[in-house]
Amino acid sequence: MGTDITPQPVGTPPPSGTEGAGTKALDKSIISYEPPDTGMPKTRIGAGTRGPGNGIARPWLAVIAPQGETSSYTVQDQPVFYWYQIDVSDKEKVLFTIQDKDEFDPLLEIEVKDPQAPGYHKFDLKDHPQAKLLPGKTYRWSVTIFTESQGLSSADIVASANIQLKPNAQLSEKLEQEKDATTRASILGDAGYWYDLFHELSKLLADQPENEKLIEMRNALLQKVELLKDIESNNQK
Repeated sequence: MGTDITPQPVGTPPPSGTEGAGTKALDKSIISYEPPDTGMPKTRIGAGTRGPGNGIARPWLAVIAPQGETSSYTVQDQPVFYWYQIDVSDKEKVLFTIQDKDEFDPLLEIEVKDPQAPGYHKFDLKDHPQAKLLPGKTYRWSVTIFTESQGLSSADIVASANIQLKPNAQLSEKLEQEKDATTRASILGDAGYWYDLFHELSKLLADQPENEKLIEMRNALLQKVELLKDIESNNQK
């Protein structure tokens, strides 16, 4: 949980870095994402527009997830969630929530610690043993930025998406046998498992934050799910 991913501007890759151990020759075409064609409506809710308010830049955030009711798959019962944020001040709180869409009470609702840093953030459900996804259930997860003095009911920025745990024994066996991280990410992308794919790529970037080809891969994935343009434009404001 928290902000242990090095924040990076998305639109301007840094100079090329060296490839780390455990990665094959990198090519941005090696990792792709093919969302399952479910015919369901798009359901990702991005944040409100970012702009000045009383002379102060408003926060902005976007959850890193596809726009699909059932295409947001994970093979893990405790996956890792990612979002991107800008201009969160120390006067604001960030809340992570995940809820079974058939239940009234959330599976987990918790304040994120040290939430101010701009860039990519992650929340690992494994840090909360009581919170596990069940197969066949659709969950909505969200990140909320609100001002403490206003209270949560006055929150002005919320971003959310759906996720489903979809067990796949054949896929899990492939992943267990494959030790190369880029190949694992490619397998997950071809199978349409977004959350696990993005987590594998993010782990590579955590080890090699200045690797230009890894950043290009991430940008290509963000573009695939219609997020890259939003992140780039809000970084420029």
